[in-house]
Formats: sequence, C-alpha cells, structure tokens
Amino acid sequence: MKIWIGLVLTSLAWSQVAKQPQLAVEGERIWMAYGEGSKVMVRSSDHGAGRWSQPVFVGEKGKLNLGMRRGPRIAVSGKSIVVSAIAEGDLWAWRSVDSGKTWLAPLRVNDVEKSSREGLHTMAAGGGKVYAAWLDLRQNGMRLYGSVSQDGGQSWGKNELLYEAPSGTICECCHPTLLVDESGKAMVLFRNAIGGMRDMYVLAWGGKAQKLGQESWTLNACPMDGGDLIWEAPGKLLSAWRRDQQVFLARPGAKEEVLGKGRQPVLVRDSSGVWAAWSEGKVLWLKQPDGQVKRISEAASFVSAIARPWGGILLAWDGPSGIETHDAVMLKVPKINVSRAAVKRILETEMYGKSPEKPAKQGFELRERSEEALGGKAIRKQVNVWFEGPNGKRDSLELLLYLPKKSGPVPVFLGMSFGGNECANEDPAIFPSTRWARTKSTRGSCASRWEIEYLISRGYGTALFYYGDIDPDFDDGFQNGVHALYGKPKPDEWGSIAAWAWGLSRAMDYLEQDPQVDAKHVAVHGHSRIGKAALWAGATDQRFAMVISNDSGEGGAAIARRKSGERTQDLNKNFPHWFAGNFTKYNGKEDQLPFDSHWILSLVAPRPLYVASASEDLWADPEGEFQACVEVSPVYKNLGVPGFVPTQMLKPGERNLEGRIAYHLRVGKHDITKWDWEGFIEFADRQWKH
Repeated sequence: MKIWIGLVLTSLAWSQVAKQPQLAVEGERIWMAYGEGSKVMVRSSDHGAGRWSQPVFVGEKGKLNLGMRRGPRIAVSGKSIVVSAIAEGDLWAWRSVDSGKTWLAPLRVNDVEKSSREGLHTMAAGGGKVYAAWLDLRQNGMRLYGSVSQDGGQSWGKNELLYEAPSGTICECCHPTLLVDESGKAMVLFRNAIGGMRDMYVLAWGGKAQKLGQESWTLNACPMDGGDLIWEAPGKLLSAWRRDQQVFLARPGAKEEVLGKGRQPVLVRDSSGVWAAWSEGKVLWLKQPDGQVKRISEAASFVSAIARPWGGILLAWDGPSGIETHDAVMLKVPKINVSRAAVKRILETEMYGKSPEKPAKQGFELRERSEEALGGKAIRKQVNVWFEGPNGKRDSLELLLYLPKKSGPVPVFLGMSFGGNECANEDPAIFPSTRWARTKSTRGSCASRWEIEYLISRGYGTALFYYGDIDPDFDDGFQNGVHALYGKPKPDEWGSIAAWAWGLSRAMDYLEQDPQVDAKHVAVHGHSRIGKAALWAGATDQRFAMVISNDSGEGGAAIARRKSGERTQDLNKNFPHWFAGNFTKYNGKEDQLPFDSHWILSLVAPRPLYVASASEDLWADPEGEFQACVEVSPVYKNLGVPGFVPTQMLKPGERNLEGRIAYHLRVGKHDITKWDWEGFIEFADRQWKH
C-alpha cells in the first residue's frame, strides 16, 4: 500500500541549472557530484540533507552531457576522490587527493576519441580500484566498454570490450550501472537488445552476461531507462529496473518481483535493510526496509541514493528549482513506559540539567506604565522581576508587557527575545537593554518576529524579555547571569537552556499576580534555541496553558535518532553551555539516548502543544519535528484528549490545527513570521474558546 508521508523538499539553493546529482561516501562525509551547465561541480556534507559545503569547481571540458542520467559520477578510492563526466564525446576523469579542495587535470578514459559520445557511463570503486564503464561507438553499433584504474584515478588502463550483442548493438540510450565490492570484484548492469527484446543483463567484469528476470520486454525503441544494482548480502546481487510501465526487483536466476509502477529505480542498503526509490511521472516513491512506501516528492527526476555513514540513507534528485535532498531513517524510538516524574528526572539528569526551585526571595517593580501605548490601542507595562540566590547575590529580568484595552483579564503569549526589548517594536518608550549582546539591538529590528499589534488586535497580550537577562549566550564557565547566584553547575545541573526556561517561569510568577492577565491562559513560546527553552519551560512548569515550539530542531522538538541536520555533537561542541554536562556522552551516539524528543513533548500533555517547522530549515529537521508529534500522540490519547491528527507529513504551506497537538510547515527559512503567528492565534482561539 502506498502511504503519503510526504516530506520537506529541500532545495540546496544552487543554480537552477544544477542537475543530475550522484553520491559517494568518504569516511563520515557524503560527496555529491553534479553538472552545472558545462561545469562539473562537487559539494559535501557530514550532516546529510541538513547542511552542505560551498560548491567546488572540478573542471570543464566543453559541452557536458546532462539529462537522462548522463551526468557526472563520483567514487572514492583510498585517499583519492574521482569524478567522471562525458563532455564533447569523451569520458574524462578528475582526481583530488586533498579531500576535494583542489582537482588535478583530467584524464581521458576512452582511448578512442569521441567514442563515448552517447554520453552514458557509470563509475564505482572498491578493493583499491576504480572502474568505469560506458556505451561506446568506436565501431558500428553500440557496445559496452570499460577501463580500470589501479591507482585511484592517477592513470587508467587499456579499454576493454565488456559486452557485444549478437546484433552488434546493445540498448542505445539506457545507462549502465557498476557495483564493486571491498575485494575489487566488479559487476555491471546494462540493458541489452536481442531479437527485439530490451531486457536487463548483468555480468562480472571480464565474464559472461546473464539475463535478469524470466519474462522479456518486446520494444522497438530505447526506453531510456537503466537500473540499479546492490549487494543484498555478501555475494548476493539484487537489481532493480523497469519493464514497460512497472519497476521490478530481480536476483540472478530468480523470477522478478513487481516493486511498483514507474521508472528510474535506485537501490541502497544500510544496517536496517534494503531501500528502493523510483519515479512515477514526477512523483518520487520510497520503499523502506519494513515494506512501507512513502511519497517523498511530487516534482522529482533522476534520483540518486546512498547509505549515510551514521545510519539511514540520503536521496538527491533534480527538482524544479535545483537539486533537492532528503534524509530517510528507519526510526526505533524508545517508548514512554515510565511515569511522568521519571521522564522528567531522566531528562533533567541526562540532558537539560536540574534547575533550582523558585527563589525564596523575589519581587516585582513596575518601572513604567502607559494606558495609551501603540497609538492608544494597548496598555504597556515595563516590570523589573528580581530574584536573589542562596549566596545573597541578586539579578533580574526586564519584562515588557502589552495588553489589549478591554475589561477583564486577557490571555497572554510569553516569550524571550534574542535582542533587547527595544527590538520587538518601534515604540520609543521601551527601555533599551544594557546587558551583554552578541549584536547591538536597534529599535524595532525584530518586530516582525513579535507582531505585537496583530496580537493586540486579536485580543491577546504579549509579554517578553531579553534572554540575555537570564544568561549570556556564550561559554563563560557559568560565571555570569543567574548561574552566578547559584554557583557553577554539576554535570547533572542546569545549562543555559534550562536557565532560560527557569527565567520564563520567573516571568510567569509576575503574570500570575497581575490582575489584568488571565494567568490560566498563558502560552509560552520560542523560536530556535529559545524554542528549546520554551519546550523545557512548558515541560517543567504546568502553569503554562499552551506550549509553542518554532523551528526548535535538535535538542528541542526534532527526533534526535534521525541524525538529520544539527546533531547532538553539534550542540555540545558549538554551544557547550546550553545543556547539562552529562549530555556530552551522547555526542554522535543518539541511538544510545534513553529518551528522544517525544519524551520532552510528553511532559506538556494533556495541555495544547504547537510544533512549527519551515520547509527550508533543514538544520532543524522539519520531518523530525513532525515525527515527534506522531510519537507523542498516544500519550495525549491515553490522557483522554485527542492527540495528533495527521498521519502523513504536511506539504509546505499547510497547517493542521485539529486535536491537542498542532503542526505547520511554513514555506521558507529559519524564522518566525506573521504566518506562524496566524496559526498560533487560531490554535489558541480553538483551544481556549477565545
């Protein structure tokens, strides 16, 4: 059965002429070769679809053969990265020995000039050798030729005739596929043309060809469609290819099996099993090792796939606006089979760190109030919330509050800003921050992320403070901010994320006693790293009636085990102050986490939860954020409230506001916009009957 799981389609923001991606692995890094006009280019990633290096120019030899899988190929052999491409009728191979930084002058692989002008070739490496095979026109008719490099592409051997059909011509427009094992054994898959039949054959390098499948395809034309070949197990081949309108799987000597309707299949094997992807028109389908079939894209051509070194697979294809990519993982997340208290204790100990209780000494000072804010539409309050630590030191946060002018208490959205309060609106009365700042805030510079006038018009108040009031966002050894009130944290005690969450609770302490605030209807929200803090605040403080995470990604809403985009080691290396010291033991070991992000979300239940993603924000892994909503849904249902309604990934620009768990996928990049706020407000209206 075909199930639409969908996906975030990721354009790599390259030129629209970039096409025909092909993938290879070098250690923990994935390399992609592709064509861009007449140029051969490469990029690399050690984070899968989530982040790619800047493009590197490999070479140019005139008009490049692109389209119908005629693009470049890439292989890794020892310390050499080899890229091949056909241009102006010849097969050229470039070589890099410095991890793709620079590329040596190309060598022509075909030893008869212009003989590879059909433009279809394949290349693969293994056992210290690099193999290339191509459709060759050096004689009348199309033949399969090949060459081997014994030195990582530094030189190429004499061309070898691999196969000649009885008629003198194999299928003219179908790409061949090479597969090489660790011992250097090479197998070639190609489409033959015998007696009007266009069937797939496989041969060992230098050996005889064997037909695949028991039936044949009578066709007086070239289908322009090759196939793919993998080792299903050591020494056991599995092929995928098209016949007529269907795609088949076949093993040598066995009957073929229907995979689905379509063309251009690719196969890849990882630790979870065999994956198969193929196109049906422009729709890209992916069959997982567990048999589930997912619809990945509605605008894809010529997909390539490879097993990621850290688990799962990476897909790349030609999209409507450039190359697009997708990470796919067979998820096995830990079930939540312990109490809420145990979930909280595990997350505190292993990830966020334990935070202090509410301070024994705390107070509020109303510094400024206006009944005529925002052109008379709102009430403005500026409140100093101070607190004292056990060592007698004091610190504070500056809370900015706007409320609609109406009788009775109003619901409020509470969050933190990346800049001083003055960045949230151009209101000249807002006190500027005097705290540490990575960049100096200017008045109204982040107003688009707050949409204060819009919230007021919808009957909601907004409260915010600068996150630097609580803890400066740099690795200072916990000498500043609220940590200075409590001392340097132990490995199982709070980092900055938990400290910011603690600060949100201190702001809630004030809102709870303000008679103009409906304290039973306060939503805590946050974007990016502050989204992580908002989730933890909502998880640990049940006074928050709604929790909103926007693009919070790894360490927030995204499932860590997908290992897509930002990963655990990125968090702990780049931001060592964010989490508890204990969290570092899971660097690169997400599968060993005793929890995953759905455990964090479970602490919000049964209260309303909104997880928001952006289609181009691959670093935050939108599909991982969506999957966390799926995984936590049973917790909500077990508490007697509706959980997460969608069973398939939303398309860019779609929202789902049903149930107690909302999700949307905004079109665009890592940000928070009015479109996001429109969803948050609509969800609050529904949940609170506002």
